[in-house]
Amino acid sequence: MFDAVSEIKSRLDIIDVISSYIKLQKAGANFRAPCPFHQEKDPSFIVSPAKQIWHCFGSCDTGGDMFKFVMQIEGIEFREALHILSARAGVELKKQNPKIYNERIRLQQINEWAAKFFEKSLEVSPKGKNAFKYLKNRGLTQESIKKFRLGYALDNWHALENFLNNKNYKNTETQKAGLIVTKDNGQAFDRFRNRIMFPICDISGRVVAFTGRVMPGSDDKMGKYVNSPETPLYNKSSIIYGLDKAKIAMRKQDKCIITEGNLDVIMAHQAKTENTIACSGTALTEMQINIIKRYTENILLNFDMDQAGINATRKSIDLALEHELNIKIISLPKGQKDAADCIKHNPKDWLKAVKNAMPIMNFYFASTFQNMPKKLKIEHKKESARILLPIIGKIKNPIEKAHWLGELAIRLEVDEKVLAEAINNVSDQRKNTPWRAPKETSQTNNQLSQNNKTAKRLAGYLLKYPKYSKILKDHNIKNSKALDKILKQNNKEQLIFKIEQENIQNPKAEIIKMILFFKKQKIEKKLKKMSLLIKKAQKNKDKKQAEKLIKKASNLSQELAGCY
Repeated sequence: MFDAVSEIKSRLDIIDVISSYIKLQKAGANFRAPCPFHQEKDPSFIVSPAKQIWHCFGSCDTGGDMFKFVMQIEGIEFREALHILSARAGVELKKQNPKIYNERIRLQQINEWAAKFFEKSLEVSPKGKNAFKYLKNRGLTQESIKKFRLGYALDNWHALENFLNNKNYKNTETQKAGLIVTKDNGQAFDRFRNRIMFPICDISGRVVAFTGRVMPGSDDKMGKYVNSPETPLYNKSSIIYGLDKAKIAMRKQDKCIITEGNLDVIMAHQAKTENTIACSGTALTEMQINIIKRYTENILLNFDMDQAGINATRKSIDLALEHELNIKIISLPKGQKDAADCIKHNPKDWLKAVKNAMPIMNFYFASTFQNMPKKLKIEHKKESARILLPIIGKIKNPIEKAHWLGELAIRLEVDEKVLAEAINNVSDQRKNTPWRAPKETSQTNNQLSQNNKTAKRLAGYLLKYPKYSKILKDHNIKNSKALDKILKQNNKEQLIFKIEQENIQNPKAEIIKMILFFKKQKIEKKLKKMSLLIKKAQKNKDKKQAEKLIKKASNLSQELAGCY
């Protein structure tokens, strides 16, 4: 594996890799850009072509090589990043089963050729041009159509089959890719015919499946939408439409918008809400939630508000709550069926709806009471409590929970104490656990964070200027655990690279300043301990011991004064 990593690094340039995700600007010997991992105005993300590393000097304060970048930007583990970069570099991973590897490559090629075929058909065929006009009438720009690679499947039983056969792909392969259907008698035909085609991509932007929408006016009996079946490349429960194009915006904005349809996603991106994805008409799955959590824990849901849409929304919310995600609901203006309709009518209405997204509990209350009379009968009250109490019971924050219990009590005209007792009997109510003080205060955590940053910076200076290492011995801090731990890590070039960006004129003075920082901490810790011992001696009326300790404390105080 490590040989493969070295081979990949020798074939790929970090500038090319990172430039495929974000726009880099030349800055002297390095390149820079606004950090893709947090929002900022001034570029703090620096890439060194000489060292083949990157670093964010902003709030992220992190960096690494091309593998680390791909892992963070894609939200994936090292092994997945290895597969992405090995494919890009043309390096074969030896441990992979060659037969399975070659099959996946062939299926990827088939899907890519199919996407190109559909794109060309949209552009040049007579019915394809009609499909293009339909898309334009729905509000899509030519740029959006190209960005999402929309196409057209010809009104022909064998058009794609013949095209792929001519590219030397067998029907057994194209059937496995989900593009060709074979009858029991062996006769093959195209799965998608006379349909507007939406390619579905994996997280890396590779086409793995398709959704075909029937052409307006067609009497196709197969339904409005036809989707690819599951294949070795396509697992519906783990693929999210538009994620390959939305992931950077999701991470940067720390939120994502989830819509129901593919067209909603495309129009949302066109309206500059590029953090939009779709779960393709069904409620979110466990696997999809786990993928989304790699990028953000804040989701805004916008499903069609018919009964199916409401059911999908509720299922998605329940699952998201289990994963402790923060949820809001986007409510569209009256008369707007979905995001695509809203954006076509007026993109500003969509942006306003996103901005005013409704917190989850407001949505649940609104949807529960919307079909009930103003004057609630006992059956209405029981039904409302049955729906809302389990949801309120899932709220962790006691103040928020009390607020919504009070709100429900007002709506139902029931004593709040009755609801508080009833909530404990709800079957899916989470058990209350006794509160425990955290092991460390936030102040302690902040101190540890500052220590770690200073130790990293000191390590970088000592690696860059090793001749000043003797200063450590002069100040008796050669046994700094934090420093030893960092120096043992295999990120020396990263530490040095960060120091080189500081352009400090007097590195020796900086090193001494950081050494004194640790020295002060050490002395202050001793003084704190000494103070407790003095109080104890005085309490025990041990005058001799108290005087001895006071003298030591005085010496420590003088030593501390010398650190300023």
